[in-house]
Amino acid sequence: MNNVYFFQVSDAFSSRSDQMYLPYAVGTLAAVAWSNPEIAAKWKLKKIICRRESPLNIVAQLEDPAVAAFSNYVWNYEFNLKTAELLKEKYPSCTVIFGGHNVSQNAELLKKYPFIDVLMFGEGEETFEKLLLSLGRGASLVTIPNIAYRIGKNTVHTAFACINGTDYPSPYTTGIFDDIIAENPGTSFSAILETNRGCPYHCAFCDWGPMKSKVRMFPMERVRGDIEWFSQHKIDYVWGADGNFGLFERDREIADMLVEAKRKTGYPQQIKVNYAKLNGDNVFYLTKSFAENGLSKSTTMSLQSTSEEALAITGRKNMSSEIFSRLLTVYRHNNIPTYTELVLALPGETKESFFEGIGRIIENGQHSVIEVYDCIVLPNSTLANPDYIKKYGIKTVHLPYVQQHTSSIDSDITEYNETVVSTFSMSQSERTDCRFLAVVVQCFHSMGLLRNLAIRLRLENNISYSEFYTRLSIWLREKDGCSWNLFPDIYRKISLVSKGVNEQYVYDEVFGSVYWPMDEGAFLNIIRHYDAFFEDIKEFSSGLTDLDDITLQVIGFCKATVRIPEPCKTPSYFDYDFPSYFKAALENTPVKLDKKRCRVDASSLRKYDVLSDYAREIVWFGRRSQKLNLLEYGNTCFTAE
Repeated sequence: MNNVYFFQVSDAFSSRSDQMYLPYAVGTLAAVAWSNPEIAAKWKLKKIICRRESPLNIVAQLEDPAVAAFSNYVWNYEFNLKTAELLKEKYPSCTVIFGGHNVSQNAELLKKYPFIDVLMFGEGEETFEKLLLSLGRGASLVTIPNIAYRIGKNTVHTAFACINGTDYPSPYTTGIFDDIIAENPGTSFSAILETNRGCPYHCAFCDWGPMKSKVRMFPMERVRGDIEWFSQHKIDYVWGADGNFGLFERDREIADMLVEAKRKTGYPQQIKVNYAKLNGDNVFYLTKSFAENGLSKSTTMSLQSTSEEALAITGRKNMSSEIFSRLLTVYRHNNIPTYTELVLALPGETKESFFEGIGRIIENGQHSVIEVYDCIVLPNSTLANPDYIKKYGIKTVHLPYVQQHTSSIDSDITEYNETVVSTFSMSQSERTDCRFLAVVVQCFHSMGLLRNLAIRLRLENNISYSEFYTRLSIWLREKDGCSWNLFPDIYRKISLVSKGVNEQYVYDEVFGSVYWPMDEGAFLNIIRHYDAFFEDIKEFSSGLTDLDDITLQVIGFCKATVRIPEPCKTPSYFDYDFPSYFKAALENTPVKLDKKRCRVDASSLRKYDVLSDYAREIVWFGRRSQKLNLLEYGNTCFTAE
């Protein structure tokens, strides 16, 4: 028997070593291949390597590998290269295969890395099966589509073919992962649920569109079997791989299966999916069902950009502002938290359109989480096409990949993202300003520190959200010397990105041995100097409006309604019905500030003696479920008098 090893080392998505994703990508390849009797007779599935450790240790544990197949993405690409190089040195006759999202179809990897023998492009189930059959027969590989390999010094690039298969056996129900679970007792496993494959859209920053593969459904019996397997094996967290969950009517039935599974066994505990962009009613049914049954804390309403030019250049389609605003209101009325995603530095986006877009998103009702991601160039996306890069003046840097909320950064093997730092429409310095504004909005609006003040000034002084946070970002950037203020340093760190340096995190052992996103790290630092911060905010506010009695009380209300580690032992009193006023504003309903005394009493809330516990449970885990703001989370804290 010839030994086959798969390598799909997961991203470390938490600070705990007892959490692991099951390696779904290579598992699907194995499930298809070993369902073939000829392969099962000649090849032994020796092991799937999925836990990150020293490549030297991994190679030392291998037993006469005949084939080593590596699944590549941004979090394991450099690791795979190092491991494959060491493996090839020790076992020169082993066939090393590279596939996955980080393998470009230009086949340059074969020229650059002599230890790689075969490249696989696109979907791999059928291709890998044909590869093993041909290798086992000693046959030519030239008839296998979607691969590249060497003959002597020459590279052979076989024909491209669309893959349209759907009736693949599942790696879960065929037992592919049984050994991994048995060998890792006490580990909390996460899993991938795939119910369909493909995407009807062709966004330039994504690599699904260029694959030209139709959206096709996996059989419902397979989907049902996977969900039952998750439930029986106590899978904590499920990530939905579908590009547009909710696009099809049958997705309601799938959601019902997940709900029923949790009702029976308690598992899966949580699910995260990529919701369809343009089927709001269907998506609402799914998110409401998940929220009511504790399967999902929040739902995403992704936009990526609000710039019409950027959307046109990248081929992205969004729902209208009217529909976006209506859906946000519906979700809030049903107590379903939402968050909105943007991509920074898409071609066509300007500094002005980004700033205005952030303000418009808040204006339309998104007062919770706005996540802003760096635009990265995936090797097989339209964004990576040389002609596209030249046309839109795209410049990138090889930026070290830092996974937030982890306990360490691997200094031996650094992973990288190809990150966009400028385009024809946005300079490097403008990108820095945009990223800094995003941090400020996330820290002060999304996390609630100054949300109520911004709302009040918008409603009563006609100061737009864009103007409020633009002026706040300038004030924070220029202000230095305060014990709570690390924003000048945050701006400096962001500016280093254009030089290929990634220090976009905050690390302080007081918050636990975790690398925090800049907005969360800044928030935690402010919490440590809470009184000083709000005194300084009076100075900032005086530059926007008169510091009359109402404004000062609004600032005090901001201070009283953020969930802090040690809740105030005595209530805070206000002369106005701020709870009703700001709740109405958040729900996009008519607002009127009544002069009616109210009390905020958070003394019954848990006190966190250890700041790292607060940071983990409230800031990290609780952010998207709105645990940070008492208006949304702790309604019992408010009393009208």
